[in-house]
Amino acid sequence: MDGSECEEQKHLLQLFQNFHVHSGLSITEIREITAKVFVDLEEYIRSRPLRRVSQGEIPDGTGVKVGGGITAKVTRRTEVFADVSSPGSPTAASAMDYAPVVTKRIPKSDAVMAILKKALISNAMFSDLDEEQINDICECMEDMSYKKSDVVFRLGHPGDFFYVVEHGSCEVFVTKEEDKVVHVVEAGNGFGELALLYNKPRAATVKAASDARLWRVHGTTFKALVVESTYKKRKHFETLLSHVPLLSTLSQAEKSKVADALEEVTFQKGHTIIREKDNGDFFYFLMMGDAVVTKKSVKGTDEQVMTYTAGDYFGEVALLTNEPRRATVTSTTKMKCARMHRRDFNRLLGPLQDMLTFRKYEGGSARAKSGLGGGLSVDQERKHARRVSIVADATARGMGASLASMLGEIEEDAELEEAEANLEVMEMKSTAFRPGQKLELEHFEMGTTLGLGSFGRVRLCRYKEDGRHFAVKIMSKAAVLQMKQLEHIQSEKNILMQITYPFVVNLFGTFQDDQSLYMVFEFVCGGEFFTLLRNEDKLPNDQAAFYGTEIALTLGFLHNLNIVYRDLKPENLLIDKEGHLKITDFGFAKIVEDRTWTLCGTPDYIAPEIIRNKGHNKGADWWAFGVLLFEMLAGYPPFYDESGGFGTYKKILKGNVEYPDWFAIDAVDLISKLLVADITKRYGNLRAGAKDIMHHRYFAGIDWDGARKKAIQVPMIPDIEGEDDTSYFEEYDEDDEDMDDIGPEDQEKFAGF
Repeated sequence: MDGSECEEQKHLLQLFQNFHVHSGLSITEIREITAKVFVDLEEYIRSRPLRRVSQGEIPDGTGVKVGGGITAKVTRRTEVFADVSSPGSPTAASAMDYAPVVTKRIPKSDAVMAILKKALISNAMFSDLDEEQINDICECMEDMSYKKSDVVFRLGHPGDFFYVVEHGSCEVFVTKEEDKVVHVVEAGNGFGELALLYNKPRAATVKAASDARLWRVHGTTFKALVVESTYKKRKHFETLLSHVPLLSTLSQAEKSKVADALEEVTFQKGHTIIREKDNGDFFYFLMMGDAVVTKKSVKGTDEQVMTYTAGDYFGEVALLTNEPRRATVTSTTKMKCARMHRRDFNRLLGPLQDMLTFRKYEGGSARAKSGLGGGLSVDQERKHARRVSIVADATARGMGASLASMLGEIEEDAELEEAEANLEVMEMKSTAFRPGQKLELEHFEMGTTLGLGSFGRVRLCRYKEDGRHFAVKIMSKAAVLQMKQLEHIQSEKNILMQITYPFVVNLFGTFQDDQSLYMVFEFVCGGEFFTLLRNEDKLPNDQAAFYGTEIALTLGFLHNLNIVYRDLKPENLLIDKEGHLKITDFGFAKIVEDRTWTLCGTPDYIAPEIIRNKGHNKGADWWAFGVLLFEMLAGYPPFYDESGGFGTYKKILKGNVEYPDWFAIDAVDLISKLLVADITKRYGNLRAGAKDIMHHRYFAGIDWDGARKKAIQVPMIPDIEGEDDTSYFEEYDEDDEDMDDIGPEDQEKFAGF
C-alpha cells in the first residue's frame, strides 16, 4: 500500500470513529448501515466520470510522452492458454462433467498457518478468495528448505509453483548473468504468482539470500481448489433458489445469474438483521448459524414466531416490493448469510412482479415453459411460433441444428428481434468449391505470408482452377498437439463452418496432410486493424464508435448463439476492401450455455473473473470490448504494463482506470460500465444484454439496422489495387518452418478435420 492509500485509510477510519462516538451504535450495527450505504455509493460512483489523465501526465507504465501526448509501447500480443486438465476442474457447466479434486493436506502449526494466510490475503491474486478457500490453499502448501545461494528456480524454467517465505529471504535476478539483485523477498511475502495462472517460463531467477524455509503450492492444485469451491458454492446457491416458491419460475440461466449476484455477509450474535416495519430491500439465505423471528404483540412485547437455521431463507418479498417487514429477524449465534438487493435483481433479470405476471406464477409456468400449447396465452403462442420460425430460417441458411437450436431458447422480445435482424443479413452458407470436392494442397498456389501464429502461418493462396484468392491458415499438427490446442481448432472449424455474418471472416473449407492442417478463409485485403491503430496512434471518437458498432453487433450475434469469442483484440480484426471490420481467429471461441473455466485470451484483454478462476461466459467478451474501446481512443490498453507478466494482471484485479482528458464524457461513461469486475453489474451481461450498449448515448445517432446491413458511411476505405493486393499487411520471413512428423495414433486424432 503506498503512502496516499495509507492516508486515505486513516482518514476513513477517523470518520468511522467519529460516527461511532456520536451515534452510540455498536460495531455490528455500523457494519449493517455501512453495507446499505455502499449500495448507494456504488450507484453514485458508477454514474459519474472516473479520474482522468491530462495530456501531460503519463499513466504508470503505459508509455512515453511524445509531442505532448501518450504513445504506449504496445507490440503485437500473443494469447495465453492454461490446460483444462487441472484436477477437479469442471470443463463445462454440467454437473456431469464435474469431478471433485483430491489434494494432499500438509499438517502445519498455527503460527505457520497464520504466516501463510497473511501472505496470501495481502497478495492481489488471492484478494477475492473467502476464508475457507484461503485455508484450503494454505493446508495444501508443502515446505521446502534452502541453504544460502541455493536456487529456487531459474530464468526460463517452467513456472509451476507459487512460494511464500516463512523465514530467511530470497534474491531476484532478471538476467542470465545473475549480476544484479533487482528485488529481495523477505519473510512473510510470496513470489511466482504467474504459475497460478498458467505454466509460463520464469521471467527471473530466485535464489536463497540466506538459509530459508519456503512453502509452495502448485498452480494446478491452486486452480483445482478455487474452481471446485466456486463451482460447489454456486450449485449450492442454485439449489437453494429452487426451494424458494417465489423464484420457482426462474430458468437455470437466471438462477445462475442470481447465484453470481449473492453477497456473503457475517453477523455477530444478537444482531438485528431485519426489523419489523422497516422497508424491505434485501433477500437472505442463511448459510451458517441460527436466528429467531419475532413479532410485536398487541401489548408491544416481542413474541417468538419461529427460528431459522442453516439452509433457510427469509425476506424474499423484498425482491417484489419495499413494503414494510412483517417481522424482526435476530441472530442467536454468529451467522453467515448470502443476500441480494432488489435493485441488483431488477438490473439482472427485470422486476420480479413482471416475471411472475408473464409466467403465470399461480400455476401456469410449467405449461408456458413447455412450448406445447394447451394453456398457453396468445402472447406465448405467438412467441413460440416466432422461435420456431427463427430456428427454421437459421437451419435453411446452413446453420447446424445444434447451433440453430440455441435461438429457440430466446425468451425476451428484444432478443428475438435482434435474432431476426441478424438472420436477415446472414448469407446462405456456400462451399465456394465444387460440391463434394475434396481439397488438397496441390489445388492451391502458395503466395506471400499474411501473418504468423503460434503453430503456423497464414498465406495468400491462388486457387488454380479459377484464379480466385484465399487466405489459407497452415498449422503444424505436432505443434497443435504439443500446445494442447486440438479441441480449440476443431471448435473453430465447427463454429465457422455453420455461420456467415457481415463482420465475421468466412471459412470455406478445410483439409490436411500428414504434417499440417489447412483452413481456407476468404482473403480480407485491407490488413489488420492492429496495424491501422498503431499507425494512427489513436482514433477520433466517431471512428472508434463506427468500429465499436460493428464489433458490438457481432458479439451480440455470437452471444445469441451462446458462442463466447474470448480473444477480442486489434490483432484479431481485419479490414475489408470496403472499410468494414471482420473478426477472425476463432481458436478460443466456444459454445457456452452457462460458463466455462479455461484460462485463455490475451493478457491485456482478460477479464478479472478469468484470472480469479471463477468461471466465465459472455460477460468476458464485453469486458474485452471495453478494453478495445479504450485502446482505440487512447492508443494503449487501460491495464498496460511495460513489465508484462503478472504486472498486467495485478492492474486488472485492482481495476483502477485512468481516462485521458481527451476522452468524450459519453465514452468514459460507457467504458466504466463495461470495465466492472462484478459481472452482475457489467453492461452486456444484464437483463437487456447488448441492448444496454447499443442504446447508450455514446452510440447516439447510430443506425443499428443500417450498420448491420453495411449501409452507413465508413470512416476509411483502403486503396486496393487488386484482389491479390497484400500492401496492407506486414512483411514476414517467407521461410517455412520445419514441420515435425507425428505417429499413427496421433494422426487418428485429426480424423474428420
